[in-house]
Amino acid sequence: MEKEIHIVSFDYPFPADYGGVVDVFSKIKALHGLGIKIHLHCITNRKLKKEDEIHNYIHKLYIYTKKSNSSTFFSLLPVSVSSRFNKELIRNLTKKEIPILFEGLQTTGIINNLNLPKSKLFLRLHNNEKNYYKGISKSENNILKKLIYRLESIKYKRYQKKILPKFQTVFTLSKTEDKEVKSKFGNSIYTSVFHGNNEVKTFSSKGSYCLYHGDLRISDNIQAVLFLISIFKELPNYKLIIASGRGKEFMESKIKHHSNIKFQFINSNEELNQLLEKAHINTLVSFQKSGTKLKLFNALYNSRFCIINNNITDDENLLKLCTVCKTKEEFKENIVKLFQSEYQETGKRIQTLTEFSDEINAKKIVDVIFN
Repeated sequence: MEKEIHIVSFDYPFPADYGGVVDVFSKIKALHGLGIKIHLHCITNRKLKKEDEIHNYIHKLYIYTKKSNSSTFFSLLPVSVSSRFNKELIRNLTKKEIPILFEGLQTTGIINNLNLPKSKLFLRLHNNEKNYYKGISKSENNILKKLIYRLESIKYKRYQKKILPKFQTVFTLSKTEDKEVKSKFGNSIYTSVFHGNNEVKTFSSKGSYCLYHGDLRISDNIQAVLFLISIFKELPNYKLIIASGRGKEFMESKIKHHSNIKFQFINSNEELNQLLEKAHINTLVSFQKSGTKLKLFNALYNSRFCIINNNITDDENLLKLCTVCKTKEEFKENIVKLFQSEYQETGKRIQTLTEFSDEINAKKIVDVIFN
């Protein structure tokens, strides 16, 4: 019997150019590879091309317009939930009664209108949103934005308690979130991020620089970059490249007096992979816990050493592949130490990362949904 599924995505997942949609797009590819027939529903304001790669992996595509945030600000629901509520989506989901996988809490505002059994409803929890928005609020310098994010966190605290018990299974991104959901509702399974990498690349033992890459529209990433700049201005003999498709003028204003720090504007994953291949150390920092960051998988599959703080992942097997630092001084000491070391960890990575493949994650989801 053919296995079919509705997937409701918070955005159109192509191009897969930021963490959340990379997880969605890579998951769709992996599920398609297992023979799953996918009806994809996307709530988005992106401008779409008539033909792109995603059509190779789905049976049917439905597009819905996301409402403006201002029109939903005074809703009791979180803004990111109420802006994605759509009556046409409800009608389309109920036309064909097959399992539904909701991508992120943002897409779940319609649950009470579906009138479907719990056994049909599944959630990919991309973040514990109350903690995520609380963390963004702490990182944000703009007072108005800080208040908006804090209010969103408060709304999600109430919302999560009501909505999470309504799913047969919640697929969590982190061990911490899995433990929390399981202790309160008993319906979670840890399923690490879908990352799109197929094999661990082999490199020479030496790279040329340290690398940080991230979306510089996000306040946590900006805070991370400023932290790294404070480190490398005290390490003038060591080169740092900051790579992003955003924030060029802002970054150049921050590094103009430090010749060892360079901003590299990137337009594609191909350009990022070229930087990863030549990096000796990947410096990955976050000031909020929200599961394993996608950028860690990109670095582990496509580059050499990784120096991280413990907010980048809470998976003990991934932590063993990295040098974990808590303080600025520890970062400085280990940057110097690793630059004097030869990279010889490919075999260890291949052995560990096998269990984090997209195919294994997809099989886990299929076994649960279609059991």
